[in-house]
Amino acid sequence: MLFICLKQIRDLRDINNYVRINTNQIVTVQLVFILLTKMSLLVNTPKYLKYVYKLSGILQFSETDSSVYQRLWCLPFYGYLIYLCVNYNISEYKTKQVFLLIDKFTNLANMLMIIIYFISCHRRSNNLKNLLTEVSNFGIFNLKISKRNWSRIILLTLLLLCLCYLPIQRNGLQKTFYIYLSPNLFQCLDLLFLNDLLNPITIKFQQINRILKKQKSSILCMQQIQNLSHLHHDLVNLTTKIVNNFDVTITVALAVWFESMIETIYYLIFLTKNDTKHSYVFYFSNFTLLLLCYSWLFILIGTLANVKSETDRTSTHIHDIWNFYACNRKIDARIRNLEFVSLQLLNTKLKFTPMNLFTLDWSFCHLIMASIATYVVILVQFYI
Repeated sequence: MLFICLKQIRDLRDINNYVRINTNQIVTVQLVFILLTKMSLLVNTPKYLKYVYKLSGILQFSETDSSVYQRLWCLPFYGYLIYLCVNYNISEYKTKQVFLLIDKFTNLANMLMIIIYFISCHRRSNNLKNLLTEVSNFGIFNLKISKRNWSRIILLTLLLLCLCYLPIQRNGLQKTFYIYLSPNLFQCLDLLFLNDLLNPITIKFQQINRILKKQKSSILCMQQIQNLSHLHHDLVNLTTKIVNNFDVTITVALAVWFESMIETIYYLIFLTKNDTKHSYVFYFSNFTLLLLCYSWLFILIGTLANVKSETDRTSTHIHDIWNFYACNRKIDARIRNLEFVSLQLLNTKLKFTPMNLFTLDWSFCHLIMASIATYVVILVQFYI
């Protein structure tokens, strides 16, 4: 029985044989596979990054069991942030009236962000674990991604650069970390975690599209296309559920990001206009922070747009199959059924709308850039 199950596991890795195994056999194969191998829910995430996720509270579930201690990893870090929040007294710093208001608003935004992130990451942990288990046990098995993850490299490099500038800041290491870097740290780690969750799903969509693309040059198997469309539909639902768990954190991160961008740009314009004496390292550190913020937004929208483009490509491949046979006048009942499959896929398109407030796409990116420019101009006219 064990050798039969192992053979079925090898067959299950091939999506072409997925439809030939009945439901009971699939359940048996998955159970044996889990017993024989210690399956990781985050296949393409390095170990060091998993520990960073745990220490920052982004990852609060265990990949192998449901131990409670996994939720305790982040308590020292959150305790330190609460300590900085309580001991931070903005009145100690002699600043202009407009900067006093901006710093108070920044302090309040950071407090709310820390509380919301801690609660949201705690509440979504069990739900994300169940969804990742569904993705891991899906008909198309996870593949180890060999190509470089440039999004991860860019964000981590910019974060490390910002950390290197902390000791040379005028306001002190703790204040600079709490006010300027801690929001970006949460935003970047949460985005990297979302990127790690969506990468295996994107690979699965690419596998489906690769098989559909080959159907034009092979014998048409309507049953296989039908099952691939069902797999596609289930993957779209899983992707939507996973991204919905990040609705609150993405919305809060965008609000804090928007405020931070306006403040940093206005601050640099103010210093340049008033000829304030600062070293080149100071300006370079602020430009690095701006580059980190812009990279975060572009990578966030680019990650979601990449998944969406792969899902939309599936309906295009099915339409190409139908068009190939229609042009050769080989239309029959099977080919007509492709029209219904194509319509079904067109009605299951991905749309990322955090809390139904806005749609995360490149048009939203253009809109928020224009809004930042507008508010910076208003502040410059108000006081400079």
